[in-house]
Amino acid sequence: MEWISTVRYIEQTKRPFHFLLPSLRANQISNDHYCVNLLASLIQVEAIGGSAHVVALCMGAHIAILLATRWPNLVKSLNISGINGFSILTKPLLPVGLFLFFPFSFAECRGLSKILLSSRNVQSLPVRTLINVGLSPCRIAGINTHDDPKAAKDFAKQIRDQKVVVKAGEWMKHRWNVRDPNVYAAEIVSWIDDKPFSELLGRQFVDLII
Repeated sequence: MEWISTVRYIEQTKRPFHFLLPSLRANQISNDHYCVNLLASLIQVEAIGGSAHVVALCMGAHIAILLATRWPNLVKSLNISGINGFSILTKPLLPVGLFLFFPFSFAECRGLSKILLSSRNVQSLPVRTLINVGLSPCRIAGINTHDDPKAAKDFAKQIRDQKVVVKAGEWMKHRWNVRDPNVYAAEIVSWIDDKPFSELLGRQFVDLII
């Protein structure tokens, strides 16, 4: 699993964290109600105290947004990376794009598109939220991709209930949990501890003005 390295670095801090690492298939993720309710049940049953700090990337970030919106009592904070913006003009084409580049059925791609688009319409997110924005291109499924700073800032602006922090890095790539797991681990711990940071392990984090 791509999160193992990050978890191992966090474990080296000797902090008494309890990790939950759900692994969902595309057909599970494509049903947003099922997926979010499944994660909510996992936190309720397995997390200490029945709530958790949620860390997620890419598609997982969009799911985490929906989880925190529907079950805010289960989410202590959000730490998300890799969210992108999709306008109304992309709505008919997004399932086709996913179908062409990823090994999912078209029905699954339609479900995934629904999650990507619905999370963009969230206006109330009553949990402390950190949005990470990678500015370096990353090759995924044969195409170059990068995070969308404008989408992250626009998303932060539309949330009314809680202050949202947006941090960016020129060094940060889309899958930085794989490329820089030690830095990601240090950031996760700092965020959980509510400690401000602008540099971790020699990596600079820039606050984007919302």
